Amino acid sequence: FYWRAVILWLLVRMLRSLLIINHAGLVIFIRSWIPLGLIDEEKELIRMGSVFHALQDQSKQSTRCTPTYIEFTTVASSFVFNANAGIMCILLHDIEDGSDFGSLLAEEILKAFTDKFGSRKEAFAGAVHMDSFQEFHQILPEAMTRNVERKILYRLQSTRGIKGCMFKTRSGGMAGAISGVDEFSIGANIADLEAASDLLVPRSDGIDWISLTISKDYIIYIHRFGECSLVSQCRNNVSKQKYIHAIENAVSLLIKLSELEWKLQG
Repeated sequence: FYWRAVILWLLVRMLRSLLIINHAGLVIFIRSWIPLGLIDEEKELIRMGSVFHALQDQSKQSTRCTPTYIEFTTVASSFVFNANAGIMCILLHDIEDGSDFGSLLAEEILKAFTDKFGSRKEAFAGAVHMDSFQEFHQILPEAMTRNVERKILYRLQSTRGIKGCMFKTRSGGMAGAISGVDEFSIGANIADLEAASDLLVPRSDGIDWISLTISKDYIIYIHRFGECSLVSQCRNNVSKQKYIHAIENAVSLLIKLSELEWKLQG
């Protein structure tokens, strides 16, 4: 059991546990990536869900606000609510993941859950048995990877000064879209970037990003990280300072996401 726990920790270090609870504080779905080593682990996680629910209620009554992110000594918790369905997603993860990545994961997990089982309180009210939602285990990996990936790209493309963006995954696939630039051209430029980077590695140098001016209206930025690349099409008439932070934030999130996907597949 000990070595099984160690292997799981190595594969998915960043995620700890996932709980989805209804408005009454009853846990209706559990996914644990790192065994806690308890005699009755499911019972303890259910109890944990009740504690978090009570914490949220107490906070709402005393401050009229509900926590969306809490850091403990070594673990953080991200909370996302769906008021219509009356359910809450609680994701326990490493502090290093940060609140932005944690909330993105929890948000897309909860959205996938309501898309699958309904978005009305009646679907999750009363003494709901967890067996009713076990099918969600098969949907969960997609919600945590492709759905989050699309959300990151959508947020980036919504930034002022950014016309479009594309993401090259570890597998070589491309996600997103850039106006007036085909996927093959982007792929060729990424290949050139990788070749140049490989040539410079022996000299203890490297390329993190390059820019390509494709017209008087647009400039393309290609950020490379590991086997992945983010391509951003930006407007020349908008100051770089308006969008560069959004690009850097997207790169940071995509790095965490690609690491998570690799560990889940491992």
